[in-house]
Amino acid sequence: MNTLEKEREFKEWLKKVCLYKDNTIDSRITNCKKVNDVYNLYDYFKKGKTEEIIKLFTYTTDDKDSGLKPLHAIPINGNLYTGTHTYKSAIKLYFSFLNYYEIEQKETKLTDIKIFKEKEYISYLDKNISKVNDYVNYVKNIYKLLGIELYSIVEDIYRLHNIQLLHYLKEEGAKYLLSTFKDLSSITQYTSGFRKYLDFIEQAIYDDFDTISDPDIEDETEISEEYKIEELLFIPKDSYTSEEIREKFFNRLTSQNRFNQKSDFYFPIRFIGQYFNKIGDKKYFKDIINKQIDNIQFFYDKDRHDIIKNLKKLSISEDGHVFINEETIFSKDSKNDTYVPFEVNEISEIDIDHKKSMDSILRELKGEDFGQLVKITKALNEKIKKRNNKKLAKKGTILSDDVEFRNSIDKTELKREFEYIIGKMELQLMQNTHNNYKRNKV
Repeated sequence: MNTLEKEREFKEWLKKVCLYKDNTIDSRITNCKKVNDVYNLYDYFKKGKTEEIIKLFTYTTDDKDSGLKPLHAIPINGNLYTGTHTYKSAIKLYFSFLNYYEIEQKETKLTDIKIFKEKEYISYLDKNISKVNDYVNYVKNIYKLLGIELYSIVEDIYRLHNIQLLHYLKEEGAKYLLSTFKDLSSITQYTSGFRKYLDFIEQAIYDDFDTISDPDIEDETEISEEYKIEELLFIPKDSYTSEEIREKFFNRLTSQNRFNQKSDFYFPIRFIGQYFNKIGDKKYFKDIINKQIDNIQFFYDKDRHDIIKNLKKLSISEDGHVFINEETIFSKDSKNDTYVPFEVNEISEIDIDHKKSMDSILRELKGEDFGQLVKITKALNEKIKKRNNKKLAKKGTILSDDVEFRNSIDKTELKREFEYIIGKMELQLMQNTHNNYKRNKV
C-alpha cells in the first residue's frame, strides 16, 4: 500500500485554502488514497507525468453512452461517470497542492519548464520591461501551479485568434491564482507576470490580424474552450454564493454568439458586449445580462419553480445532486419527458438551456426591422468566403476595434434591437447530458 505523501500538509491546505468542511476533507483524502494504492500519485508528480493520470480519469458522457469503461483500474460501485469524476477532482486537488508546496519550499526547477513562444516573449519583454528573467520565471511558476493544460490552452487561444477568450483566461486566472494560492509569498508577482505574458499573446494575435482566413482551424463552437479554462481553474467546492453563480453565468451568456445562417441577421453577443465596452457603456450591457440571469428558472419539482434572483447558495453533493437554498433541484430529462434530480460532478455540467431555441427566435424575426444587427452581420461576413464561428468571432473583435465602424452604428437603435431579442429568451437550468440530448433531437 502506497503512502499518500504529505497527507497532513494536504489536509491543512484543504482546510485553510479551499475552506472545506471536515467531512469533505476526509472524503477528498480518502479518494486520493484509493487512487494512490494503485497509482503512486507522488511518484507521477515528481516525474512530471501528472497528465498521464489525468487522462486515465477523463471519462466523458459520450464514453458512458457508448458503453465504454473508464481507463483507470479503480473499482467503482455505482455510477461510473460520477465516480470517475469524483476521483479526478480529488487527484487534481492533490496535484494543485503539491505544486503549491514545491514552489513555497523552493523545490521547483524552472529551467525544466518551457512556456509557449518563450523566445518571442523574451524579445517582447526586452522592449517593455527591465526585469526580463524575473518575468519569465513568474510565468514558469504559473505554468507549474496550473499544470501542463495551461500550455495547450494558451496555444489554442493563439491559434483561434480569440481575444475574448484570452481576456477571460486573464481575468479568471488572476482571480483564481490570488484566491487559491493567497498564502504563497510571491503570488502577487507571479500573477503580474501571468497578466504580462497574456498581454504579449494578445499583441501576437493582433500582429496576425492582417488575414482572416484560417483553413487549418475546424469549425466548432468555442464554448468547449471556455470549459477547458473553467476546468483548469476549478477547485471543487461545497457550495457557491449567488455572486459566484452570477459571475459564471454572465461569462457563459456573453460568450454564446449566434451566427445563424438562415436568418436575416446574426446575434453576435460577444461583439455587442465589446461594442458597448469600447464606447463607454459597459454598465448598460452588464445590467441587461444581469436582469436576464435574474430570470433563469430552476425547478424544485415539475410544478414548482423559482428564479436565480432568489438564489442565495448553490451546493453540489457527493452523489451529484444539486441544491439551491438547501433544497434539491430537478432537471428536465427530455428523452423520457420527466423531471429528475441533477446528477453532476461540477458546476460546468449545469447548463443554461433556451426553452425556445435561438434558431427559432431568429427565424421568426425574419423580415422585421433590425437594421443595426443587419449592418453588423454584413460587416462580419465581408471578405470571408467560408464562414464559421471562429472566423466570425475573430472578425467581430477586429470590428469592435474599428472606430469608424463603431461610429457608424446607431447606439439607440442597437439597444432597442438587443433588448427586444433578449426579451424573447426564456432560460432554465438543465443537466448538460439532458441538454445535449435535446439539441441532438432538434
